[in-house]
Amino acid sequence: MIQKIVLIIVVFFIFIKSPYVSGAAENIDIIYDSYADARAANFPKNGKKTFVLVGSTPIFQGWKLHLSATLESMDTIFDLALPVLESHNAHFKYTTYAGLRHLSFQPQQSGKFITIYPTSLEHANEIATEFDRVLNASIERKILNPQTDFVNIQTDAQLGHTGALFTRYGAYKGDLCTIIKPHSFLKEIDAIDCSDSHFTKDTRISPLPEFAHNWLDESSPFPELVMMWSGLILWEASI
Repeated sequence: MIQKIVLIIVVFFIFIKSPYVSGAAENIDIIYDSYADARAANFPKNGKKTFVLVGSTPIFQGWKLHLSATLESMDTIFDLALPVLESHNAHFKYTTYAGLRHLSFQPQQSGKFITIYPTSLEHANEIATEFDRVLNASIERKILNPQTDFVNIQTDAQLGHTGALFTRYGAYKGDLCTIIKPHSFLKEIDAIDCSDSHFTKDTRISPLPEFAHNWLDESSPFPELVMMWSGLILWEASI
């Protein structure tokens, strides 16, 4: 009896400490190494929820980008997004039809169709700027309808005015561990191991973790795009 109790406790702690409980590798069912494999994938209308990871990134925290979609628009958005992701060698995660339908019942996850994990702030800016251009062109050509094809992602700041592109600073996998240098978020942020005392939980409920609220006093991390959250402008576009 005692052995069973000990076993249950051990399994429980392994689960809650696992970096796969949340973050980039959450509920990953398929991992692709190439964009060709991702391009060949389809979005089955039935079956279990499925999350697909494509590529890899050397960092574990930063400005994540999200492309939102509805069940009706996800195929179109994927076709528009994949060439951009491939041209920037971007590491990303996406969900199938069943996965997106599952997320629609979770207010903090609803609409998160594609999650991109840039390797640096410069990389994030390059990807976001091109996505803004591609999305705007698609709206102008009536390929996408901003009134029906996108979902507002509550936890993220909206980038640009399309309503499809969002961002949040957070962990790519697991919890967020970081050393913060004052006034340096536009530069490289030093990351440390989670065993260090500088441990911060990534609650995934707002664009900025608690330790980074002072960043709002700094210049925008995405200077070419307006950045909005909950109806408020966090940063104006500087060009």
